Amino acid sequence: MLLYLDTLIGFSVVMLLISLLITILTQMVSALVNHRGSNLRWGLKTLFEHVGPALYPKLTANANRLAHEVLKHSLISDSWFSDLKAVRWLLKVPVVKTVLGRIQLASAIRPAELTNILGQIAASSDKPGVLGDLEDADWAALKVEIAALLDAPNPAATREMTQSAGVAAAAVKAIADQAKTPLLQDSVNAIRGTAGKLEAWFGSMMDRVAQKFTMYMRLWTVLFAGAFAIATGLNSITLLGELYNNGTLRTALAGMAQQATAIAGTVLDKGNSLEAGLTSALKQATRDATAGGAPQPPEIRTTAEGIAWIQANVPAGQRAAALSRFDTASAAASQKVLQDAAQNAANTSAVASQAGFDILECRWPAKPDARYLLGVLITAALLSLGAPFWFNALKSMTNLRPILASKEKAEHA
Repeated sequence: MLLYLDTLIGFSVVMLLISLLITILTQMVSALVNHRGSNLRWGLKTLFEHVGPALYPKLTANANRLAHEVLKHSLISDSWFSDLKAVRWLLKVPVVKTVLGRIQLASAIRPAELTNILGQIAASSDKPGVLGDLEDADWAALKVEIAALLDAPNPAATREMTQSAGVAAAAVKAIADQAKTPLLQDSVNAIRGTAGKLEAWFGSMMDRVAQKFTMYMRLWTVLFAGAFAIATGLNSITLLGELYNNGTLRTALAGMAQQATAIAGTVLDKGNSLEAGLTSALKQATRDATAGGAPQPPEIRTTAEGIAWIQANVPAGQRAAALSRFDTASAAASQKVLQDAAQNAANTSAVASQAGFDILECRWPAKPDARYLLGVLITAALLSLGAPFWFNALKSMTNLRPILASKEKAEHA
């Protein structure tokens, strides 16, 4: 029985080490291609498309390009490539345009920043960036629609007023009742109908952006698992047979179980994740800006969630300071995660090398048969389970081994 268990332990070590590399690669690629920025662009695009299709047809038709133009604005984009003249020239090359176009995007935006940038676009006489190919008539119509949207009553301010001062809302109603004038009554009804509407749209979109980002991270894990299995030709059936028959390799890999779980504990520790870093940055920024006067921030997954929480919970007089501190701290947290990911990847590869197993070796035979292809597909499916699954499985088996070893020793005594 111990032989079978050691075989499974060695197999789990391999699966865990590869899964950790996939996890690290997913995190790094997400940061390098600015996956957060592209998801935020999708959120703004959806917002522009649905804020009022009947009222703003040009805004709806150009939602994606307008969202891109907003997020690459140099005032909010945290990318070095946001507004360089050399980049403008490179963007004329189709392949480069696809890559740099994503990197240019900001990873977060505040409601006030969105309003200000849209105002600049509406007031501009020149067609900016990706909107440059619009016909003059379409450009003029789009600017009119943006201006009309921005001229609507400020829903966030109205909501803050009504939430913090119910007496003021009652006074407005009393004035309207006493005036008995259709014009005043219609104005009050209009304010009631629009109060909080755009703010709710913005907050809802930020929630959906965070959910979409999480889904994409899971999809990246599955895709990288399949790509790794196909690229290396690692056959789970063959690997199990090799571990069972090769005592040296089996013992070496089983002996690396403790080191593998230690690295996995570091990589999978939520305290070392980007989400933990952003949450810590939000708490510190809020505490410094409000001297502990604001509510305790929740856990967040993206900078957009942190900004939305500050907008909703930090008093107006302290909000700018909190946002500034959060911008700085969240950028530092993101950089640290990338540095740690590179170090963890190096440590993971070193563990596999010490056991005499080359993770990246190509194992495809000259003429793979159907059974071999099945083994590779099984590898892809097993890797898709993710590093947390193999971490827990390996810990359970290593905890079971001393018990099983003692039992076998007693039986042979």
